[in-house]
Amino acid sequence: MRTCWGEVLSAVGCLAFFLFSADAQAAQRFEISFPTAVHAGSITGRAYVVITKTDTPEPRLVAGSWGDSGPLFGVDVNKLAADETAVIDESTFGAPVHSLRDIPAGDYFVQAILNIYT
Repeated sequence: MRTCWGEVLSAVGCLAFFLFSADAQAAQRFEISFPTAVHAGSITGRAYVVITKTDTPEPRLVAGSWGDSGPLFGVDVNKLAADETAVIDESTFGAPVHSLRDIPAGDYFVQAILNIYT
């Protein structure tokens, strides 16, 4: 698995290639963080992960769309400091797929988004 960390504008985003395998599926988790160089203070908001089969358009641009949108998972973050992590794992509720456990094995593109509340 390759990971990447995005930059904060109004959100933190990154695009990664992710492979789900039958053996590793039970322990799937995403850790979302941001470096101090991007945002010095703590962040209160919501962290999301969008999972799609294609990288065009970006996964975040099809999240919540009718039709073939990818699963979306999210957790609240409260005063998340730089280099701390927000965790999305199999216990995080998603839509339209309810758990990371429910995503079939395969190749996926994953984008993390950090929505900062103002």
